[in-house]
Amino acid sequence: MFRIFEQCFTKDELAWFHSDMQDLKIKGKKQDTSEKQYRDLTTQRWELPRPSAVRECIEKKISQLLPQHQIGFLAYSEQSQPSRLHCDSHGGKFGATCIIPLKEYGDGNDQTLVFDKLSKDGQTMQHINEELQKEITGKKPKNRNSRTYKLEHITDNKKMPNPCNWLELVGVFPYKHGNMVAFDKRLLHCSNNWLATDPKRKNKDFIIMHTYEKHSKT
Repeated sequence: MFRIFEQCFTKDELAWFHSDMQDLKIKGKKQDTSEKQYRDLTTQRWELPRPSAVRECIEKKISQLLPQHQIGFLAYSEQSQPSRLHCDSHGGKFGATCIIPLKEYGDGNDQTLVFDKLSKDGQTMQHINEELQKEITGKKPKNRNSRTYKLEHITDNKKMPNPCNWLELVGVFPYKHGNMVAFDKRLLHCSNNWLATDPKRKNKDFIIMHTYEKHSKT
């Protein structure tokens, strides 16, 4: 699953969401990064409270766009570094990760890239990385994803092969005002190196949500 919904939120709604985010950053409680489900330590998150007007607005929109889905997690996110390869659910039942950009930097300079590799039950990122290394050893790259999409941040050691050049893309989501992406949260994904497009930037602001199918919640 990979789907981009175009212009599903208005500029006024996005400005409202971003203003509400600034209030919640002062008044709300930041998500604890030690929580088991916390996947990206470069991102700070503030979960939208229940009830709240913004949450109700987003829930109504999701019920129209993804009628079989229920929101399990919904938060404002402030990312300080480009995210590396990760998945939002290690195996388990199908559900979606949805991203709503709160700001647009340039003409889609910020991107989320989703790859055709599904995590298995019980896998950790260490298991996935080890599996990737076995899959690429002795084989030629399938593409030039790392150069095409500015993915030099994926590996610390630049002499090591970038696994993204052996992975097929399911889709690329350019961050555009009003758009939202939804993809299988078990799929491996990352951001592009948005610092390379503007090194003076301090963060990237967006809304993140994880859903489950209404009939499959455990």
